[in-house]
Amino acid sequence: MDYENMHRTINKWSKIYGDVLEINILGQKLVSPNTSEAIRNAFLHEPAGTATSARPPTFFGKYALDNFSDTAFASPSKDWTNRRKLVYKLMHTYGEGIANMESQIKNSLEDMKLKLSEEAGKSVDPAIIIEEFIMGTVEQLIIAKENPEHKGVYQNMMEEVTKTDKEGRPRLKVVNIIPNLWTAHRNEKDFEHPDTFIPDRFLDKSGNLIPATDTLRKSLMPFGVGKRSCIGEVFARSRMFLFLATLLQTASIEKPDNEIIAEFGLDDLNPGLVMQPKPYKIKFVM
Repeated sequence: MDYENMHRTINKWSKIYGDVLEINILGQKLVSPNTSEAIRNAFLHEPAGTATSARPPTFFGKYALDNFSDTAFASPSKDWTNRRKLVYKLMHTYGEGIANMESQIKNSLEDMKLKLSEEAGKSVDPAIIIEEFIMGTVEQLIIAKENPEHKGVYQNMMEEVTKTDKEGRPRLKVVNIIPNLWTAHRNEKDFEHPDTFIPDRFLDKSGNLIPATDTLRKSLMPFGVGKRSCIGEVFARSRMFLFLATLLQTASIEKPDNEIIAEFGLDDLNPGLVMQPKPYKIKFVM
């Protein structure tokens, strides 16, 4: 198993063996749902939704996170639900809190504009500007201030996974269930020409964004689905919009002088927890 390219291996296997795979890796079972339908069945429909949102016990969670007193590594419980609700509340702050967050995001955007002006006309790696903005945003989220210096075919499998204990509560068997978004987002049944950048596929005939209930929109899951969906989705979407809007209002993006820009392809990404394109340079023109 080439772990850096596991997503490609599972993608190949899914075309041979089907929409849901069970893989045994050194005695550890890995279940990989590979389509939007399979993922939504596993993480949204009960009782699977509760069982699949559980986390396996780990040394890190028990001792480093004060016996799983967090939202990321703890399994669902009354306390875990209350912590998630608190985080949602903080992200939808009102009154003085929202004013402070607006002030902080404005400062981050001003810093970005200053950085753009400093790098104007040069060949630069845009990752530098993006990463600085992201780090400032994460600081806001964590410490509330900036650092001034910086059912169908899946039912049988889900029933097996979600066996219940004597009190009737769902109990997760010892498996690691990972939604395979790489394959799900490249499913030709859901997305025509999935490897081609076609943003207007999400617009209707009038040019408006198709509703969230549309089958195509429901097939797009960049923030996950179910009880383990990204808790910061609303926060992240608003920051992405502000970042891109400010960037495009401030500068034009051009091909840098004396630089060869390689053809971008999904088969040539740097592996990691979040896969990224290989380094490249562009030019900002003010």
